[in-house]
Formats: sequence, structure tokens, C-alpha cells
Amino acid sequence: PIAMANESVNKTIQRESKMNFNIEYNILNGLTYWGNVNMNIRNTKGRMFLPQVATGLAWTDSNANRSTDTSSDQLTINTENKLIYRKNWNDKHNLIANALVRTSQQVTTNYLSATYGNASSGLSDPTVGTSVLGGENGMNSSEAETRTVSFIGLMNYTLLNRYVFHASLNAEGNSAMGRNKRMGYFPAAGIAWNLQNESFMESLRDRWLDEAKIRVSVGQSGRAPSGTSIYLGAYVKGDNYMNMSGTKPERMQLDDLHWETSTEYNYGADVMLFGGRLKFTFDYYQKYIKDLLQKDYKLPSSTGFGSMRYYNSGKMENKGWEFRADAIFWKNKDWQISGYVNLSRNENRITELPGNMAQETYEANNGKYAARVEVGQPVGAFYGCRYL
Repeated sequence: PIAMANESVNKTIQRESKMNFNIEYNILNGLTYWGNVNMNIRNTKGRMFLPQVATGLAWTDSNANRSTDTSSDQLTINTENKLIYRKNWNDKHNLIANALVRTSQQVTTNYLSATYGNASSGLSDPTVGTSVLGGENGMNSSEAETRTVSFIGLMNYTLLNRYVFHASLNAEGNSAMGRNKRMGYFPAAGIAWNLQNESFMESLRDRWLDEAKIRVSVGQSGRAPSGTSIYLGAYVKGDNYMNMSGTKPERMQLDDLHWETSTEYNYGADVMLFGGRLKFTFDYYQKYIKDLLQKDYKLPSSTGFGSMRYYNSGKMENKGWEFRADAIFWKNKDWQISGYVNLSRNENRITELPGNMAQETYEANNGKYAARVEVGQPVGAFYGCRYL
């Protein structure tokens, strides 16, 4: 232990630089431009050395005088450009419109080198005569790049301070998606009614009612797979043929891989009473998900591939409600005592199994429940025998 503490090396040095630039410009009365660029540069260097004097291993062992060098460089750039338009007509019509363009880019490079058999326990740098560890643990490097872009338009219109109309459209692209289906388009719309501002609610508004709002909305959102260039096909070094090296397909090209899409309907209400001392919020939602991203999707061996990285298949739904109540029990100019309670319920159900998946059963193992994937049942449902 003393030799391990005094002679071994395990150090990581990380340097990080963050830069952020903002600009805001009032173009016309009611029309504003806002821009932002932020960058993050991260460099990481690692050095590890396991000397023979700390392990007592033979000098031919792969852990004797073992030296490892690692380095990683990461550059992240995010941009956002936004146009904001605000207009009010005679306190009867109020319009807020936004147009946004967002981009993100991340480039990462990694390098690893591991050797053993260094000439001395006091010599951690790899030198002539050392041996490189076998496989990816001995010598490895990689470079990856991911990019996303979003074009977003939003509009919010309020009539007579009572009726609110909202609409938006998000066009989103991700470098992980197939090149034929890279862009996804996700609209949303909603309406709200501020009941407290109606003339027939005036007597209640003057006494104890601050807010009474009813909301209805519907919208779509998308989910992309994680990783770098998931859709791209790949080749690896195959078996040699007649002393000549060859390559073989390792991963299938997925040009039509597309977004997992969720469509959600929401019905809600907000009530605030007694100068904000009591608040209630209720929401009921129905969420339908299609084109589920199935990872490592199994294929018939006749295709030449055992599986594909991702495949869009299957449907699922979630239904439920959420309720929250907030109360201020005591308040003065310096501090207050408040509390809240929230209740929720969600029901999940599989409505369509993926194309290559029949009803699947996962047997119980030590520490795990037996689970079954079945139409009409929730994800993760477990089963067992009924007994007395």
C-alpha cells in the first residue's frame, strides 16, 4: 500500500473555457431582435502508471509497469436568434409573436494509449521496448460530431383580456436521424378563457376571486436517438483471404430512420383566491406515442445482419391527471409560511407491439421481477401465479 501511494500515478487535468455573447436590438417599435452564442471548450488529460514495485508481478505481466495516457477534446457551440414582436390595440387586442432559430454543434475527439513492461518502476513514459496492450484497451482513438437545428414560430393572441389563442410550429433536425427523414415538424395549439374578467364575475372578483382560467391544448413533440450518426452504415476489418485483408458490413444504413412522435391533449384549470393566498391547478392529459425508437432491433440472419441500431415501430399511450394546491398560511412584510400538496395518477398502456416482437416474457432472475410485454398492459408489467 505504501508503494502504491508513493510510486503510482493517477492524475487527471481538465481545462475548461466558457464564452457567452449576447446582443439585443430594438429594430422598430414593438419589434426586438435578441441573439446569443455560447461556446464551451474542454480539454482533459489523464496519466496513470502502475509500477511493478506496488504489485509484485513478474515483469512479463501486462500489469507490470503499466502506463496509460488519455486525452479528450470537446468543443460545443450553441446559437439562438430570436425576433420578438409585441403589439397592443386599445387594450382590446394583444399580440406576442416569436420567431426562433437554434443550432447546436458538438465535436469530440478521444485518444488512449496503454503499454506495459516499461524499463523501470521510475519510468512512467512509454519507451522503446514496451508492449502495447491488446485490443481497444491498448490503442484507441475516436472523433465524433453531432448537430441539431430548430426553427420555431410562436404566436399568442389575447382578446379583451379574456380569450387567449396560442399556436406554434417547431421544425427540428438532428444529425442522428436518417438523411431522408432528418427534419421533424411538430405543431401545437391551445385556447384559454379567463373567466374572472367576464362582467358576470365582477362581484366575485371584487371580493375573493383573483383568477379562474380554463385551458385546452394539443401539441406534438419528437424524440431522436442518442449517439453520433446513428443512421450511417459501417464496415469493419473482416477475416483475411489468401493473405489479403478484407472488410465486411457491420452496421446497416438507416436512411429512413425518423422521429418518435408524441401527440398530447391537455385539459386544465387554474384558480387563485384571496389575493393569491390559495391556488389550485388541475390538468387531465392524454398522450399517444407512435414510431417508438426500438434499439438493437433483431433481424433475420438472411439479411446479413443480426440487428439494426434503431427501428421505428410500436405504439403506446399515457393517460392521467395532476392536481396541486398551494396555500399561504401566514404572511407579513418580512416572511411567510406556506405549503402545498400535489396528487397525480398516470396509466400507461401498450397499444401496438413492434413489428418483430410477439408477446415477450422475461423470466425472473435473482433480484428481478418476471416481466411481460403485452398489448393492453403497461411497460414493465410483472406477473406471477395466483395463490392462497
